[in-house]
Amino acid sequence: MKRVLGTVLVVLIVIAYHGSVRAQIPNPGFETWAGLGASESPTGWVTSNIPGFVVPITKTATAHSGSFALKGDVTPVVEFGLYPPYLWSHFPYTQRPGALTGYYKFTSVAKDSLTIYTLLYKQALSVIVASGEFGTTANLTAFTKFSIPLEYVSAENPDTAWIEITIQNGLNDSLHLGTGYVFDDLAFEGSATGVATTLEKPSSFALEQNYPNPFNPETAIRYDLPEASHVRLSVFNPLGQAVAMLVNEQEPAGSYQVKFNAGTVPSGVYFYRLEASTSSGQSFVQTRRLVILK
Repeated sequence: MKRVLGTVLVVLIVIAYHGSVRAQIPNPGFETWAGLGASESPTGWVTSNIPGFVVPITKTATAHSGSFALKGDVTPVVEFGLYPPYLWSHFPYTQRPGALTGYYKFTSVAKDSLTIYTLLYKQALSVIVASGEFGTTANLTAFTKFSIPLEYVSAENPDTAWIEITIQNGLNDSLHLGTGYVFDDLAFEGSATGVATTLEKPSSFALEQNYPNPFNPETAIRYDLPEASHVRLSVFNPLGQAVAMLVNEQEPAGSYQVKFNAGTVPSGVYFYRLEASTSSGQSFVQTRRLVILK
């Protein structure tokens, strides 16, 4: 089922929160790891590692503080090409911070982009409270602090937080060997000052990471159209075989959400692609990965 998230009347609700908020992000300095050797992974986090097959996420002693940090590298996989270092965690959280912060280093090859996404929401009611996203292709050889402001769209308090980190390339839909990152000392900081939404239509095409991910059996996929477009949103397996066609129609400008039910689809890594074309000749194509875990 699809519903237009739409645009709504401007609202500004000032929330009186004081002082700094420090979140209980699981293992925020990546000091603790479970397993041994190729099976090792950071506690409190889910990674794209598949022990015995591909391990793009590892620990490193080159840390901003403490003994360890997390290292992610684009990794080659025989017969499958290059595999991204994907990392995510969701955890109970009831506060309203102003930003997600942390320290990172990044090496980008051929404009591969580092993407960090965070979401605060009420899990039981599927109410999004706030979100923030950061993307960069800039190379950084020394630890640098990032700060992702959270945009609040609800006056409610969340009960769950979501953080994910990955690498993608929207220019040619492929990754490059040599791209990688190091992360350490994640934290929620500051406090929310209000809720603001706007009448403006999306300024650019966008395909968001599905949520939840991994999932069983249903997930939501969001995308933005800055102008009326013919839209194809499809899901396919690593061999390029179609699994589902979620959208194939003309749609007006706006923000959309589509539900994908994978009840009959086996567990594994899949891809979903948004293809949009306008009457003025603009076109947009982006692909993201999703994981079905049963």
